[in-house]
Amino acid sequence: MNILYLIDPNSIHDQKWIRKFTNNPANNCFFICREHYYNYHFIKQFEIDFQISFVGTVDYFSFKKLFGSIKQVIRIKRTINEYEIELFNIQYAEPNALWALFRELFGIPIIITCRGTDVLKTIPNHFRQKDIFNKLIAWAYKKSFLNASWITVTSKGQWDSLNKLIGSKKEISIIRTGIDLKGLRNDTSAFLPKEVCKSYILFPRYIKPIYNHEFAIEALKKLPTELKQKYQMVFVGKNSGDLRYQNLLICSLKEDEAIDFLFLEKQGQEAIWELYKNAELIIMTPKSDGSPVSGMEAIALHKKLILGPLEYDKDVFSQPNVFPLEDWNSQELSSLIEKLINIDGYEAKQSPIYLKKIDNKDNMQLLQEIYNKVIETTQ
Repeated sequence: MNILYLIDPNSIHDQKWIRKFTNNPANNCFFICREHYYNYHFIKQFEIDFQISFVGTVDYFSFKKLFGSIKQVIRIKRTINEYEIELFNIQYAEPNALWALFRELFGIPIIITCRGTDVLKTIPNHFRQKDIFNKLIAWAYKKSFLNASWITVTSKGQWDSLNKLIGSKKEISIIRTGIDLKGLRNDTSAFLPKEVCKSYILFPRYIKPIYNHEFAIEALKKLPTELKQKYQMVFVGKNSGDLRYQNLLICSLKEDEAIDFLFLEKQGQEAIWELYKNAELIIMTPKSDGSPVSGMEAIALHKKLILGPLEYDKDVFSQPNVFPLEDWNSQELSSLIEKLINIDGYEAKQSPIYLKKIDNKDNMQLLQEIYNKVIETTQ
């Protein structure tokens, strides 16, 4: 099978979605990426590591830059013809889904992979706006989704949101990124970052406004002084996100001299796993979310996990070691931190049925079946 992916090669999620297929000798895999993700040396190493061929960059489709966008459509079509592509899998719907407008021209099945914020927040915003331009964008997204041979989402909430936007479509499946259970259980003790020097509370989501760290910091300031001093507050993704936002967070933390905090650089997978394994508590309070892999990994490791008051996938996140907030109330979060941090010897093991739901291997097998189905129906 010759598969073309539109991915962000830096994204751990995209990497997990393609690895099963690039490792299969029966497949020839190719990828394009957005222009601002391109880095020559990184791309060359990525080709080696993932056994995949880089075949060019694209910008995003824009009605404001229609001539340039049409030129890119022609470029994608030429790539499909040159490499005899049989299937085009677009990762992350906003704005990438718009290339599905040209499915008939491309002449092959197109699968759109949605992840969370794209179909829960950013794309629905276009549908809520009433000006002519946003109405055009909303129409284009609806047309793109309806054009797609299949759409995958990572939660029931995304499924419901998508159906509100485009109406009922039977070619939608819940396929979760899932986690590498085998790798998660490996010994990763050598990878704990040396900067971590005492017991800690972990905030693993990257330093971007969508992840709402300022809300968590507001709660930290309300903790008793002895807890602020006893535990290090560890954030991940220093200098790899929004630097202005990062500096605002650091300034806010420095306002309370009792808080011991640490901003780690972006970590490799083994280091992230080791950070989960040793954390006293893990906290994620994003403004919008899908089915976060980080949350699944924390659950599978039996760690206490606090989540914000969002509509998370109940099949995955209704677990005894998951503690969702009832409201966006920093005092509620502060009180919950204090309560959970003082519970010793807490462990909540998951059933084999639950672990199967979040296993990357099993989820990618479901995706393989979709690949086979859409190709068979076009032959």
